[in-house]
Amino acid sequence: MFEQNNNFTGSHIPFIKQTNVEYGEGSLNFYQVLHKYYLIATLGRQIYPFRHIPNIIFLFFLLKFRKASISRIIDYYSDIFEQNLLTLSKMIPKIDIMERRLIWEKSLLAFVLTSFINLNIFNYRKFKKSLEDFFYLGLYVGMGYVVADSVLDSEVYSEQTINEFNEQTLKVLAGFLPKNNHNNELINCIIFIYSGMEKHFPRKNNEYTYKMLYLLEKAQFEDLRYRVDKVDVESIIHKTSLVSLKALLCFLLLQSDKKSNMFNAIESSLLWSLYCQLFDDLRDISEDREANIQTLFTVAFDEKIFNPNLILTTLTQRFGLKYKANWMYNDLVQVLKDNKSQNTVKHDERKIKIFIEKMYAAILVQKEKQSH
Repeated sequence: MFEQNNNFTGSHIPFIKQTNVEYGEGSLNFYQVLHKYYLIATLGRQIYPFRHIPNIIFLFFLLKFRKASISRIIDYYSDIFEQNLLTLSKMIPKIDIMERRLIWEKSLLAFVLTSFINLNIFNYRKFKKSLEDFFYLGLYVGMGYVVADSVLDSEVYSEQTINEFNEQTLKVLAGFLPKNNHNNELINCIIFIYSGMEKHFPRKNNEYTYKMLYLLEKAQFEDLRYRVDKVDVESIIHKTSLVSLKALLCFLLLQSDKKSNMFNAIESSLLWSLYCQLFDDLRDISEDREANIQTLFTVAFDEKIFNPNLILTTLTQRFGLKYKANWMYNDLVQVLKDNKSQNTVKHDERKIKIFIEKMYAAILVQKEKQSH
């Protein structure tokens, strides 16, 4: 539909120049990052509905006035995260898991923040238990995603090994968990992740979650193993649609009311997931070119016929206005600047570091007090 629409022909440079003048110098802050995660957590449906406002105020209160309590909580769960990170690093030494740490942390934050936003803070006992459940769900989902992302995109494993890894992961997610002590380190890693997950989330009570993870793994495999030797617009559009739906599956997995209105959620959030996916494709343009991964941004389209950059600028305008989020314009400008200067630290990484540093600041303040 976009490709055949005359509104997406011509140059996007005038819009970028104007955006750069108006928003290019905007500074990042914690509240902008929180807003982005909120939109991801709620599938981009609303700005801030009334029912979420008490939880958001409560979060700001905790960060401002309850630093000692947050310090103890984050310290405890950080240890669990670090232990699992170390275990994975030892299990699959051929892959630098530490390099993907940021993706895992992002998954954890998204799950915990989503549950925090949607839970009833006035039922404290249930609230606390649900937050812990979502932490472990984020831990295992993030672990599975990071390992799959590392293996499927790896150059140290053969094509046959990667295919076997994918097949085995799908079998495990379908309910066929093999025994431990395989000679294959990747299979042992899969068993470690999903046997741990089944202890916290028994399959009989969480069938929907495992189905979603199955679909996500399948889409992730097809996405990362998708290579196009020659420019084929139809194939690239098919691939972009696939990975946009993968992004939407990730968002749906975050929802606490997962079983209700799944198809309505997909229909109402397709453009939002397309925006998120196109933004990721633009951010990863250099890596995709090196790996011969064809996306709408790695192909030199004739702008007189079709310019995919105009889809992203149009969606940025649409959502920036809808959510009153000027930071979206700044994000677009900064990602383009990163691509031009080939920065090794991406804008998205700078944003997540701001979020993490804000949360971990509580630990540093508390430990400083204890040392005194």
